[in-house]
Amino acid sequence: MFVGLSMLVYHYTHLIAGGTIIQDGYLKVSDWERKQGLKSSLWFSKHDIYEPSALKQYQDENGVKIFKTIKEQANMVGCVRFGFDDSDFNLHSWKEYGVLVNLDRQKRRAMEKTHKKHGANPSDWFCSFNDMKVEDMSSVEIWTNKWVEWTEENLKTAMQNASEITYDEE
Repeated sequence: MFVGLSMLVYHYTHLIAGGTIIQDGYLKVSDWERKQGLKSSLWFSKHDIYEPSALKQYQDENGVKIFKTIKEQANMVGCVRFGFDDSDFNLHSWKEYGVLVNLDRQKRRAMEKTHKKHGANPSDWFCSFNDMKVEDMSSVEIWTNKWVEWTEENLKTAMQNASEITYDEE
């Protein structure tokens, strides 16, 4: 029997989505996979700084790009993470996901190769096929110049750092 095992994983997103998640009270499964012909899921990572595959896309005058670093993303749209302690091992690993959704080996390898180029490690990926309550998360953090607890003051700092977001002090 394994006693005291803990696996902390994070769901990473940007400030606006983080605020919506907090207001709704739920992290919701993504429709992205369904649009790709796969089972919708909610993704987490063991990566404790920022999951490279979670860096968002944006568009500038030269077309669609992906943020290269957490700092670059934080400086435009901010970064939020929801920590989840999966001590009960309820989440599915990337490998399990592939089996459960019958993901074609060639497609899986292509996805892995694409994300590895950006520094991701597929063995860090875990998912849920169900929405999860914010109250079940072990932490909600926001990036200022490091991960800090989500508070009004830290939110204000993060929004001031994010050039694409305006902070309204009402």
